[in-house]
Amino acid sequence: MNWLRGKGAVTASDPIALFHATPDQAPSVENIRCEACIAAYPPLNPDELITQKTLPEVKVAFTSYEGPQSAEKEISIVMKVSNWMKANGYRQAGPVRQVYHRVWLEDDKPFVEMETQIPVE
Repeated sequence: MNWLRGKGAVTASDPIALFHATPDQAPSVENIRCEACIAAYPPLNPDELITQKTLPEVKVAFTSYEGPQSAEKEISIVMKVSNWMKANGYRQAGPVRQVYHRVWLEDDKPFVEMETQIPVE
């Protein structure tokens, strides 16, 4: 967030990660393509480090989680939502969104309060 302050901006909402493949679609965790999204105010001009986009409003299947943070836990949450979608007749209609409401350390271990959203149709 220091980078934002250096540009004269502040965050305008919680950070979001967009994952363009679910864990069952990617060959390994290292190959999952994702984007980090931070809403900034005032809006920043695109440059060599950032691009600007507006995320579309979409219908999502989602769940919330609060607890220890790890790639394995985040993958299991995505798979749980994905399995629920399939069991209830929904298809994925866009990248997985993870909204990070809060991140903190406890005994030097990362914890997170987040929402996992998968656009559906």
